Amino acid sequence: MSVLQQHGGTRVLQLFCSYAREDREGVRALLDGVRHLRHQVWVDERLSGGQAWWDEILAQLRGCDAMLIAISPALLESQASALERQYGNRVGKPLLPVIIRPVLAELLPPDLAPLQCIDYTQPGPNAAFELAGALYALPPTAPLPDPLPDP
Repeated sequence: MSVLQQHGGTRVLQLFCSYAREDREGVRALLDGVRHLRHQVWVDERLSGGQAWWDEILAQLRGCDAMLIAISPALLESQASALERQYGNRVGKPLLPVIIRPVLAELLPPDLAPLQCIDYTQPGPNAAFELAGALYALPPTAPLPDPLPDP
C-alpha cells in the first residue's frame, strides 16, 4: 500500500530524493520547495555507510511514491545514485528528474535521458510551478512486485 495521504483534498507524496553528496547544500532549495508543497521527502543525510545504511535506503525506496532525482554533474558520476535508481526502477517507482546544476542533455544516463526534466537551476516562481505540476502529474504508485527483486 502506498504511503499516499490526503491533505486538504490534495495528494501528499512520500518522495525519495537521490542526490550526489557534493550537492548537499545545493539540493536544500529543491527540498525546501517540495516540502512547501506539503510533500514528504526522505533524504539519506543522517545515515552512515555499511549494510544497515543500504537496507534503510532499500526500505525507503520500497515505501516511497516516487523518486526525486537531483541532477547535477556530480550525480552523473555517483555510483550510489545509479544503484538507487536501478532498484527504484525494479520496484516500479516513477522517476522525477530535477536539474539542480546545469548538465548537457547528451550526458544523461539511459534511464534519465528519455524523461522530461524540471529545470530547478534557478529556483523561483516558474521553476516552482513547473515542479508542482510535475509532482501533481505523477502516476499513482503501483503495488510492489512479488517477489521483490534482489537488492
